[in-house]
Amino acid sequence: MQDGAQPRFPAKARHRTGLRPEQARLGRPSPGRALLRRDWKDLMLHQAAKIAEQAHRGQKDKTGQPYIEHLRRVADAVETLDEKTVAYLHDVVEKGNGWSLDRLHEAGFSLTVVAAVDALTKRMDESEEGSIFRAASNELALPVKIADLRDNLWQAHQAGVAPDRYETGLGILGDLAARD
Repeated sequence: MQDGAQPRFPAKARHRTGLRPEQARLGRPSPGRALLRRDWKDLMLHQAAKIAEQAHRGQKDKTGQPYIEHLRRVADAVETLDEKTVAYLHDVVEKGNGWSLDRLHEAGFSLTVVAAVDALTKRMDESEEGSIFRAASNELALPVKIADLRDNLWQAHQAGVAPDRYETGLGILGDLAARD
């Protein structure tokens, strides 16, 4: 570059992080970052559905339908992409074949998603109430647990199975919500 010449950088040059200089100072991500994050979450949701379908292959729900249908109904009943991802994965560790929390993390799921799946995974010798309280303590797991209990209640009615445990679970969660 000759003396006195200005470097050839665009007026709105970006730092290697994807932030324009004024955004870097203010700590705001560029609009493109939000799109990348959403694309990543869409990809992870698709991956969760594929894992769930494979892990529950051959399993049936209370109504005799493929188990994946229960997971789809739960995913449809929640709002965010992370909630939908957790909905597909919520029974993979407990009832699926070959999946652990570590394997889910190794598959690319965030610690937040894996922690929510952990909160929804019933432990051996754990009471139903203990399981519900643990799920309720995780912000991401809670709406999935509510949707899961509601779908299980619907299935129980459809199949003529006693709905008591699902009604009790929803009652506990309702009582917890009333305290807040």
